[in-house]
Amino acid sequence: MKRKVIQLAGKTLVVSLPSKWVQRCNVKKGQEVEIEEKGRTLLLKTDGEPEVKRVEFDTRGQSERIIRLAISGFHRRGFDEIELLYDNPKTADHIQELVKDFFIGFVIINQTKTRCVIKSISKDSEQEFDSTLRRAFLVTITMGENILESLKSKDLASLKSSLNLEKTNNQLISFCERLINKTGHISQELSSFYYIIAWNLEKVCDEYKYMVEYMLENKVEKVTLADETISYFEESLNYLKSYYTLFYKFDKNELSSFSNKGKDLINKGRLILGSRKGYGNVITSIIINQTARMTDFISSTIPLYI
Repeated sequence: MKRKVIQLAGKTLVVSLPSKWVQRCNVKKGQEVEIEEKGRTLLLKTDGEPEVKRVEFDTRGQSERIIRLAISGFHRRGFDEIELLYDNPKTADHIQELVKDFFIGFVIINQTKTRCVIKSISKDSEQEFDSTLRRAFLVTITMGENILESLKSKDLASLKSSLNLEKTNNQLISFCERLINKTGHISQELSSFYYIIAWNLEKVCDEYKYMVEYMLENKVEKVTLADETISYFEESLNYLKSYYTLFYKFDKNELSSFSNKGKDLINKGRLILGSRKGYGNVITSIIINQTARMTDFISSTIPLYI
């Protein structure tokens, strides 16, 4: 959109604020706004309570997976109220579980036999992004450490409890993505890079989930993983830890080392696949996929520190 610059009192230059933005952010006469200069760009911010964003979705005829993806998408996009229509009591139960497990600051405020309304009861602030992303990193690393401990001790029955950490990761990442879509990162021009990093971190944690689910579904606790596979898992976990260090204590001299280590790990995994057979190869394949995702962090990390 374009605005003409108007001159007042011979010296002062002003432009009008877009009416849709004013309405959405509930800006009133006499209210102060914050203006941040970014080269040729001016960022305009307000502390006013934004307009509540609402959306309605008819879940009838949809699978549980589609319902979950839809609600998750609305949450991440920044909607504050989500009204859901249904005709199956099991759908209501499923929605309740989703709200409890995945959406920070959301509750069901109204529910009948055919509809419910999910609403945000927390204030979304871009200041919360950095601490939430750090927690998501630490939760993911902890999940990896717990899995490794179970594998080394051959106590694979304890693997199931680690799946709760993957749910926590989903909550944190979903909240990070919601903040970026709704308020943007404090450094607006970097928002897209932070979004990619958060999205990719969720996928890294998903690989841990796939690994655990495979072992539980196939009752692998009756079989011992080869030491080589466990060692490979540990190397990949250490690779994730090294990225965490690089992200929060950036050193450009470590970039090539990190990238090369990722390539070496992927090649090592492929050699393991060629030398072994059996269920262990499924675990190795998952680790290879996970490591490849970790190497993808770099392209979005470098722009954050230039």
